[in-house]
Amino acid sequence: SRAFLSCGQPAPAADTSVTKVSKLINALSDDDPKVRAAAANRASSLESTHLLEALIGALSDTDTPVRKNAANAIAQIPGEKATQSAIRNLTHADPAVRIALYDRFHQQAELAASLLPVLCSGLSDPDNSIRQRAASAMRRITGIGTNAITAEMVKAFKHRDPAVRREAIQYLSA
Repeated sequence: SRAFLSCGQPAPAADTSVTKVSKLINALSDDDPKVRAAAANRASSLESTHLLEALIGALSDTDTPVRKNAANAIAQIPGEKATQSAIRNLTHADPAVRIALYDRFHQQAELAASLLPVLCSGLSDPDNSIRQRAASAMRRITGIGTNAITAEMVKAFKHRDPAVRREAIQYLSA
């Protein structure tokens, strides 16, 4: 028999993953920015590719916490489609969005060589947190000869940002 709530109504059945995702997608377009931000925040723990399009749309939200939480969620979603979405939004106007998306690459153990140009462009970002994350991520690139990465790290060694120079030193001294 089903459990009853204190008001005498039956407790709702447990949500399935599909139902949760559907509810989060709807909540991402709620009138209240706190609801939208909470939905985007919860989406990061689900790591569902079904949420990707709604989260990409949330990057255009007028509310900063919604944009930041959406970017954090995109950074957690596995797969090539999410990676490409992250790359396309690395030049987003909001630094909080860029930081969250660069974290996708900064925190991975190994990165594909095709990301080198994208990460190099991050060294020119006006935000020092992004520059440091881009340099750190560059050290994780695999699949190409070290010459291309070493050449970029030698350039990074002369960078105006000390955090970028420290990452270059770590790479060059490894």
